Amino acid sequence: MPCPHCGQQIPKQSRFCPHCGGKLSAEDEQSGSTTPQQKLRSAANRAGDKTLPEVELWHGSYSKFAMIGAWVGAGVLSLISIGVGLFSNITGLAWLSLIGINALVWAALLARYFYFRFSRHYTLTN
Repeated sequence: MPCPHCGQQIPKQSRFCPHCGGKLSAEDEQSGSTTPQQKLRSAANRAGDKTLPEVELWHGSYSKFAMIGAWVGAGVLSLISIGVGLFSNITGLAWLSLIGINALVWAALLARYFYFRFSRHYTLTN
C-alpha cells in the first residue's frame, strides 16, 4: 500500500512509514495533524529530493555561565590579594596599586563577557 504522506510502498501492518516517518493511523489522517519534520520529509519526497531543507530549530547567544571559572578565579584571586595586603601591613600606595590591579582584572573580565555576549551568536539547525 502507498504511504499517504510520501507515496512510497509500505507494508500494510505498518503504523509509521519507514521512508518519511509519517504516522499511518486513520485518526491522524482525518485530523491532518503532522509534525513539522514529517511535513518537511513529505515535501522533500514529493520533490524527488532525499535531503531535507535546512530549518532553524534554536537561536541563542553567549551565556554568562560560560565564564563561571573565570568569575570564581577572579573572586578567589581578589580575596587572596586583599588577605595578603592585610597580613603584610602594607600602606598607602601599595593598597592603591593592589585595589587598582583587582579593579583591572574585574574590568577585563566584564569587557570580555560583553564582547562575547554581543559578538557570538549560535544557531541550531537540522
